[in-house]
Amino acid sequence: MLIRTVLLLCVGAAVLGNCKVAHAGPLPVDESLVEIMMDAQQSFIVSLLEAFGSDAGNTLSFSTQTDFAAGTFSYTADPGSTYQGMLLNFTESGSSDVLGNATYSGSGTIGGMEILASGSNVVVGDPEYDYTDTIKINGVEYKVVGKNKVFFDTPSTSEATLTANGKNYKGVDTLQARPGGIKYTWAIESDPIPDKPGLRGNASGEIDPTNGMGLFEVSTTPVPEPSTVWTTITGLMALCSLPRMLRRTA
Repeated sequence: MLIRTVLLLCVGAAVLGNCKVAHAGPLPVDESLVEIMMDAQQSFIVSLLEAFGSDAGNTLSFSTQTDFAAGTFSYTADPGSTYQGMLLNFTESGSSDVLGNATYSGSGTIGGMEILASGSNVVVGDPEYDYTDTIKINGVEYKVVGKNKVFFDTPSTSEATLTANGKNYKGVDTLQARPGGIKYTWAIESDPIPDKPGLRGNASGEIDPTNGMGLFEVSTTPVPEPSTVWTTITGLMALCSLPRMLRRTA
């Protein structure tokens, strides 16, 4: 009786507080596989941001393939994709067991420079999980360590902290799995870094659950630091007041 009362109070508090509730145990197979693929995608984009900075105004497109029964996934940059004017060829694939234990690897080139990627992930709904990805671009290693927290709602969401080369990136994704299709979005954003403007990446994708085919697009942009934003605002305010000042002195 006491246990039942405590459970009812917990559920009531979650509902009244509009709280997200995390469930113990593995994620559903389809959500687990998509989460793993999204983490790999985010780590790859973080390595591009670290290596080359953002590519504002450009959208990268990828084709994806997921097999939920076999627990495998892959994503490939579409032909003709470029990043900062450099031709990008890249494919990453991986597999996961029913408990969410996954490994994956990728390879390709960017502007003629070799890309090698590898990583591992354990997705459970406890609700945190860790993953480690290593991406080498032209022999330079970009190690991305992530800690993700999954919330089981409709849609499911997760929040992550990714660290690469001593820089922190915030990650968040939303996953909506339905019989008619699986749609997801994710975003990564760097914390303010004194010697480097903030960076941001946004992606959206969808998967056909009947055949596992899908796509996602991602764009990266620089995010002005607060001081830069304030300087811009004060500059605009000064320009707006200039005509009045000129009228006074005329």
